[in-house]
Amino acid sequence: MPGLAAHYRYTPAQLHMTVRNLDGAELADVTGLLSGLKSIRLNVDGLSFTRSTLLLRLLSPDRRLGELRAALDALPGPRRRPRMSRDLAFANVLRLNGPVSSELRRGVRTYRPTSTEITLDTLTLLRTNKVGDPSHTRVLSRHPLLR
Repeated sequence: MPGLAAHYRYTPAQLHMTVRNLDGAELADVTGLLSGLKSIRLNVDGLSFTRSTLLLRLLSPDRRLGELRAALDALPGPRRRPRMSRDLAFANVLRLNGPVSSELRRGVRTYRPTSTEITLDTLTLLRTNKVGDPSHTRVLSRHPLLR
């Protein structure tokens, strides 16, 4: 896609989808909740801009993502609970470092996904910084999901 040079591209190691920010939750509570979960299907819905990023839109067709988020939201602990749809997710692709070229805007507007389904078969709990920099990321635990 043209017009990317001025912006920060997330590396494959940094690409991720946040299920929920769990600041304030106890790791043991989260781990217990994740046991026995089934894999989560996501459909690629397209690309969108925010003020600071270009992101991939993902939708959960079977409500498993929404059910997981609702269960995580019910855990004790002080956390900010987003108001967005529980079945909608995003993966940051590009951090914008200045004006967005008309070429890039056109490319995003006309983008049509070629592969439309992603299956999450592992959830990873981690601590990281805002951009998911590998040098600032620590894996707390991994949880395989059932097929």
